[in-house]
Amino acid sequence: MPDSFRLSVKAPRGLTHGRRLYAPEVWIERIGAGWHELGDKRAVLLVQLAPSHARDDARLAYFLRVVPNWIRLTAEFRHPSWHCEEVFALLEAHDVAGKTIAVPERWLDQRKPCARSYRFGLPGVSSTGQPGLWE
Repeated sequence: MPDSFRLSVKAPRGLTHGRRLYAPEVWIERIGAGWHELGDKRAVLLVQLAPSHARDDARLAYFLRVVPNWIRLTAEFRHPSWHCEEVFALLEAHDVAGKTIAVPERWLDQRKPCARSYRFGLPGVSSTGQPGLWE
């Protein structure tokens, strides 16, 4: 593996889909233990919320406060209710990189960086030729 290569880790589905970020302390403890093992190869923890998980600012704010600052986060919001300035401000306050997928074209001019990195995934055709995400 090249020296500059970094690993991103996806948060457990039990935390993001099952618990919907509720009571994250046990999950964060488990993630943190493994996170240290990655050493200087670690990049970000991807927190990908379920498509049915509608906006909940209080729950997101609590989750972001509980995650130690030595774990860099990126968030993927798949429910359109999350795509608003208040959520982006919350992410920015915690230096969280946002990732928005399958956004309607009219939203593209509204996106802005929330942290040191930001990326878009746009609807398209996946590498398998099926409808999917072009990143």
